Amino acid sequence: MKRKAIWISIVGVALAAAAWTFTRPKVDAAPTGGTAPVKKGDYRITVSEEGAFASRNSQTILIASQAFHQQMTITKIVDEGTSVKKDDILIEVDTTEIAKVIAQAELEVQAAKNDVVQADEALKIQKLANQISLDNVENAVRFAEMDIKKWKDIEEPKRIKQAEIRIGDSEQAMTDQEREVEDLKAMIKEDLVSPLELRKAELALKSARTNFELAKLDMRLLIEYDLPKDNADRAASLVTKKLNRDSEKSAQQSVLAQKQSACIRAGTALKNKEDYLKKLKEDQTAMTVKAPTDGIVLYGDPRMRMYYGYGQTQELKVGGKIFPRNPLLTIPDLSAYRVNLQINEGDINKVKNDLMAEIKPEAIPNTTFMGKVTRVSRIASQSQYWSGDSGSSKFDVEIDLDSADNRLRPGMKCKVEILIEEVKGVVHVPVDAIFEKEGKTICYIVGSAPEQRVVKTGRANNDVIEVLEGLKDGEKVTLYDPARSGKQ
Repeated sequence: MKRKAIWISIVGVALAAAAWTFTRPKVDAAPTGGTAPVKKGDYRITVSEEGAFASRNSQTILIASQAFHQQMTITKIVDEGTSVKKDDILIEVDTTEIAKVIAQAELEVQAAKNDVVQADEALKIQKLANQISLDNVENAVRFAEMDIKKWKDIEEPKRIKQAEIRIGDSEQAMTDQEREVEDLKAMIKEDLVSPLELRKAELALKSARTNFELAKLDMRLLIEYDLPKDNADRAASLVTKKLNRDSEKSAQQSVLAQKQSACIRAGTALKNKEDYLKKLKEDQTAMTVKAPTDGIVLYGDPRMRMYYGYGQTQELKVGGKIFPRNPLLTIPDLSAYRVNLQINEGDINKVKNDLMAEIKPEAIPNTTFMGKVTRVSRIASQSQYWSGDSGSSKFDVEIDLDSADNRLRPGMKCKVEILIEEVKGVVHVPVDAIFEKEGKTICYIVGSAPEQRVVKTGRANNDVIEVLEGLKDGEKVTLYDPARSGKQ
């Protein structure tokens, strides 16, 4: 027991000593490091990223359905990576459902044709009815005008003449009767006639005078009342018939316009249904997809993979379900390539169109291609599928290669170095020689004791930085901060 206790004590002391060793405050060791000369010369400013090769011009294969939008089932599809010739069959789908839709559309086209025939016949009948009705109202106006002319030219003068004759006849009868009374009065003095005959003649004279007055009153009534009323009635009748004619014309035009509109609607409906049927039949033909050009087959659209991954290609198999107008296959043009990459937000403002780039494919060692920046996105996008960095925003950039190589394949990874600027004949030092202290940019000149000096810096890359003021070619600077050693 005693030996065991001694052993435990020894272990405890050792552990305590170790704990003190790891927990005691540390004193900074004097920093050590190299030095570097201040140089005057050239260097390059570049941006480096990983990217992937893609065809510059690719044929995206899809079922370009115009009218059929239902899900379809694949019955035949070529394997990915297959080399194909133009017009080779790439995909076929089940056409059972579209055949049913076409049959229904054909019935609807026939019904629409019947509607057009009926609308045309209704229009013809309406035009005939309109013509008959218009003839009737036009005749009514013409007859009213003829009646007025007949009245003015014949009937009105005739009635006036008849009234004048009646006045003349009654006046002559009155004059004859007055003469007869005078004759009878002379004869009665000689007892040639009886007083009774004279009395009859005087009564007849009174009647003749009354008839004469009545004839004059009839003339006045005719001139002052009857003739103006007849004229007004005939004029009003003509106006009414003209109004009826105009109203009938308007009504006919309205009804005719409705019938014409019905014809147009029927014709438009027929055209729409015929166009729909035509598109359906074209869609049915398009369900056998053929290669538009020679090439190799890729599943899906490589441009979409960078955002959505490979999930969209899971249904590209016999029995798989697809929808019209979704990208299915891609046949890349292998004669011209580009590189798709994403640039970190800290470097994107340096990258411009037409900048040159060196491209090194990972699968083809010791090979470098040259290219030119052709597109710089202004909108941040998600990280590409080959990039593991998701900590900052990145922007899509495209670089077109100056030449092609039959060893390249779409999707191959590569290292890209974009030349931002070639800096010529400037004083520069390694970036490790520059320090920021109290708002100043400084470096340390190598001497018997390092001398702190304020400098003004300019353009930099990952390795060196331009010094605009404060240093001369040939001086030496430290690559560490001597102040941390307590010597400064």
